[in-house]
Amino acid sequence: MNPLKKPYIQPVTNEDLVVRGRAGNASHVQFKIDGDFYWGFPNKDGDFTIQLNKKYRVGSNIEVAGQNETRMTAFEQSKVIKKETLVAPTLSVITDKDTTIDGIAPDAEVVYVTIEGAVYQALPNASTGAFHIRLNRTYPAGTIVEAYSQSGSTSSSKTTVKVIPSQAKIKQPTIQPVSSSDRVVTGTADANVKIIAQIGVDNYEGYSNSMGEYTIRLDKTYPAGTYISVYAVKGSDRSETAYASVVQGEFLLGVNMATDKDREISGRTVANATVTVKIKDRLYQGKANSSGLFAIPIESIYSAGQNILVTAIDPVSKRSEQKTVQLYPSRPSINTVRAGADSVSGIASPNAYVIVQIGGKEYGAYASASGYYFIAINPNDAVRGAQITVSQIVNGIESIANEIEILN
Repeated sequence: MNPLKKPYIQPVTNEDLVVRGRAGNASHVQFKIDGDFYWGFPNKDGDFTIQLNKKYRVGSNIEVAGQNETRMTAFEQSKVIKKETLVAPTLSVITDKDTTIDGIAPDAEVVYVTIEGAVYQALPNASTGAFHIRLNRTYPAGTIVEAYSQSGSTSSSKTTVKVIPSQAKIKQPTIQPVSSSDRVVTGTADANVKIIAQIGVDNYEGYSNSMGEYTIRLDKTYPAGTYISVYAVKGSDRSETAYASVVQGEFLLGVNMATDKDREISGRTVANATVTVKIKDRLYQGKANSSGLFAIPIESIYSAGQNILVTAIDPVSKRSEQKTVQLYPSRPSINTVRAGADSVSGIASPNAYVIVQIGGKEYGAYASASGYYFIAINPNDAVRGAQITVSQIVNGIESIANEIEILN
């Protein structure tokens, strides 16, 4: 299995509403800026575009993570910069074993890269700014690489990076999926090596066994999206770093009480989840918003007691949670009751058993086939300011009571 390459993006300025980048072999990209999350999906060449819903201030923190189906993640960090006339190009990490350079140069007509006196050039993609340069040889670690963009007579400032060691003496560890309910990180590495892990800002260490398996115990759980990095150390040698992110574990699925008069099923779950409501054989579908709130319209009115199956699917981990609830009868209506009245009337569900409570006494009768009810009460209990509560029972389920105050 090929490890994920770190994604990279063109510089993001304080005037940008679109982010472009390349994510190599990632299936999707998580882009975080000032606490806001966006998602992108690379094309067959690895290029992706993300539309922002607002502009961000200079200095805003940026984290971009590429993920694939194995949940392995590689990420990079940067900041929003002030918009220049022509932005300097961004270069991928260059190791002493690389014979190619990838990068992004937005709005540039040509990019020039200089390494040890050798000058290479590339024509960036007009829409994405991505470019690819083939080197005529490898360069030793520490070699200075300079690059700048040009468009017409305008040149950008220079980007300067160094060639780094490939760090391949120890095998890169693997990371098994870690969910938001897990308290361990597991994976494989070379046998009997020290394992250094970082989750968010917390550091852990452990050792692989003679079979190359490791388990690192965590002192708490971490929320979905938290970055994980793991590398192995033996003596003075260090492996390349493996990246992942915490995926959604078990999550809350709360469904609000619904009645036979309601036209939607609502509740709360994980942000941006796909929510499916099944009533009998009918399926209704919608999405939770960024706060996890959902309201799924239903087209028909169903009877009280009807079972409803609600399923929520997390968009990142594809994990699902289900909950079954019942439809409750709606509250019966109550016609105005005045002091000295000898009856209570209103509209309930057809043929429902209606319960009236007043003055510590309880009265009951069945509604008609049209739902109308008329229940005699003791007029001595119908005094001004007294409370009358009315509920109904349908298919063995009692509704929430409706309540009014007796008028003069």
